[in-house]
Amino acid sequence: MSRRTLSLAALLCASAFLVALPAHAVYQCGPETDDCTCGGSNPFPCCDNGGNCTWWAWQSACCHWGIVVPMLGNANTWAGVAASDPNFEVLSYPVVNSIACRVSGEYGHVAWVTAVNGSTITVSEMNCWGNYGVRDWTYDASYFDGGYIVTAGSQCECTAGEEQSQSCGDCGSQTRQCGSDCKWGSWGACAGPNPPGECDTGLLGPCGSGEFLCVEGNTQCVETVTPSQEVCDGEDNDCDGVADEENVCGGAGAGGAAGAGGSGGSGTTGGSGGGTAGSWPQTDAGDAETGASSGDTNYYNGGDADGCACRTVDARSVGGHVLWLAVLLPLLRRRRRSSKTDAA
Repeated sequence: MSRRTLSLAALLCASAFLVALPAHAVYQCGPETDDCTCGGSNPFPCCDNGGNCTWWAWQSACCHWGIVVPMLGNANTWAGVAASDPNFEVLSYPVVNSIACRVSGEYGHVAWVTAVNGSTITVSEMNCWGNYGVRDWTYDASYFDGGYIVTAGSQCECTAGEEQSQSCGDCGSQTRQCGSDCKWGSWGACAGPNPPGECDTGLLGPCGSGEFLCVEGNTQCVETVTPSQEVCDGEDNDCDGVADEENVCGGAGAGGAAGAGGSGGSGTTGGSGGGTAGSWPQTDAGDAETGASSGDTNYYNGGDADGCACRTVDARSVGGHVLWLAVLLPLLRRRRRSSKTDAA
């Protein structure tokens, strides 16, 4: 059948109130009878050719849905009536067991969808002109520009705004929400409360201390201390198993500055005078008057402003000097007496 013929058939599909064609009893239209039980009788007329799209669409809904549909007017009014009734929905896409509605044309057209194949649909239909009784016909889905009527909730996976949750991992849960198209959305991220307790991360130093966290739905031991730059505090800040490494606390002091006539010391600061600031302890180089070395150990404690480095002399050296004085004093006294006698 040509597109022109199809359009003509749609234009001639009308209700009992508007079609000016002869009509028969509503109980039967062509070979079909109103034998389904749905709580009402078919209100639409049957045209002389034994067909009417509204009669058959109403009858199909009665037989398949078991309800009386509220549509009473021309085919091009059905989608609008269904959209305003909370018991029905009008989809923008075709589904099996729905009423296909065309609003274009003077009267429009309605048919019962029996199959959906991509962008084409197969319908069971009647017309007020042309074919006798019911026929199966294939259309492009876009031909029915009024949409597809279904009962409320019949094609929905869920109620719009409804939320669903499920467990995931060993400590988490996730949710999804029903969209305005009555289809479930994607599951959200898996997360959950952190399990109680402390744990050992297996890392070195303070980084070995950890706590349990629920990460993406699974329990993990996460360190409570993270590595940082090593500082001098007795702690293993960088978690490498060694505390205060890389000389962060500093080594031996800098060598002493040279005093006048002297040389710089190692680990101490020399005086500004002629003394020598050196490493210590040192062995005594010798007596200033006799040149004899006592072998004593000198302990320098830095230089003074005159370049004189203080030192501690061993007690044995002091004892030796006292002994010499004890011998020399009597001799000096005897000599003085002899000088006085000669003078007299």
